[in-house]
Amino acid sequence: AFAREVMVDVVRDYPEDTHTVRAWITLTYDGRGAKPDVVGREIATRLPHLTRELESCGAGVTRPCTADDVCRLVRVAYDPAATPTLDQALVDGDPPELGWSDVGPAAAQAAWDHYRHDSGLSVTWEMTEAPRGAVRAQVLARLLSPHRDVPRKRVTLLYRPIDASRAEK
Repeated sequence: AFAREVMVDVVRDYPEDTHTVRAWITLTYDGRGAKPDVVGREIATRLPHLTRELESCGAGVTRPCTADDVCRLVRVAYDPAATPTLDQALVDGDPPELGWSDVGPAAAQAAWDHYRHDSGLSVTWEMTEAPRGAVRAQVLARLLSPHRDVPRKRVTLLYRPIDASRAEK
């Protein structure tokens, strides 16, 4: 009860123009040719170790997302205006049950330079070739930093292991 009261106070009193940084890591396994239960056991075996490794490298407290977590993430990605309502429901201990049929956009319109959906607008910029020359440690700082003209920013970095013999190409 005390923790809930503190969270209600934080939501009420915390400045609205502050920035929140959240990180999600998605791992994709190629299970072609394997039985689903075998792949499931393999992932279940690896996941605790991967979670501990993330924590030890400075990622903070980590935990696997539940199906409900993923549904909430997708819902607010398409409808950012739903965030306060969903957050308050979590604080109140009464989160709505969301399924896949509830989380996609209720309405969407695609244009050549953006995708408008519910209360949000998505724009994608994609780097198709690595920068030439030296890449400094702060190369992504501006991309990852909050920007006053962008109220909600999502950045996806996709890493794919590449065989050392092909890496230079």
